[in-house]
Amino acid sequence: ASKHDARYILGRSLVAAWLNDLAGVSSPMQDIQDGIDWLQSHTADENNDGLGDGNLILGSTIYAIKSNSADWSNSDDSDSILTTGEAIHTALDHYNNFGLEVI
Repeated sequence: ASKHDARYILGRSLVAAWLNDLAGVSSPMQDIQDGIDWLQSHTADENNDGLGDGNLILGSTIYAIKSNSADWSNSDDSDSILTTGEAIHTALDHYNNFGLEVI
């Protein structure tokens, strides 16, 4: 199921960024939070607190996101909060490969 579910793409980038943060590397906390928020909105709410719990397996046929879907890639992310999984993944992947760049 994972090869057809784009949530795993973001999940890998998010975990790598989180590990870098835990290792003391300056990290893009807003992008990490955006990734958490996006995954919570695209996973099952196991404890009924109104937020998804990040479980990519539970309800995977219901919550799976295809990489050509609007939830993954169709948005104008011109504001500071990234709204698609692809935009968040791209930001985190850039950080994971090149670190934070000071502009």
